[in-house]
Amino acid sequence: MKPSPAILFIYIFVFFLSACTDTGKTVRKDTLSQKLTGTWKTTGNTVFYEQWKAVADSGLIGRAFSLSHAGDTMFSERLRIDSQGDSLYYMAKVYRQNQGKIIRFALVEQSSNQWVFENPWHDYPNRIVYRFEGDSILHTRAETIEGKKAIVFQMKKL
Repeated sequence: MKPSPAILFIYIFVFFLSACTDTGKTVRKDTLSQKLTGTWKTTGNTVFYEQWKAVADSGLIGRAFSLSHAGDTMFSERLRIDSQGDSLYYMAKVYRQNQGKIIRFALVEQSSNQWVFENPWHDYPNRIVYRFEGDSILHTRAETIEGKKAIVFQMKKL
């Protein structure tokens, strides 16, 4: 007996829905951890670093900093990517900014090579994007939710 078109449609819909369903925060965190762990350095004129380390059952911890030509630290922030409840967050604590508070950005979009975190209530940035090219090139982008005032770095894994 041949299934009706309506039944066939429901089977196809359920199949595609299950294929697109997020498999959970652990998979997202583990994939990002595999790609991001290590030390990254900008390839342009600005000397900027990000260092990330996976912490068992705790996500990722990191730090970002820039150095002057004399080797002095010009900018520094502590970073963390971790799950809270059913969500994954990028958390930043920037030295001498935001009254020492941690600013959280929720994961709003992901693919195999890109993670997008947003916090519409933060003054700037509202969006942080990490996009990978292979295993050794990372593009970071801080911007408004509208995609304006973008600060973009291309980084290479050391």
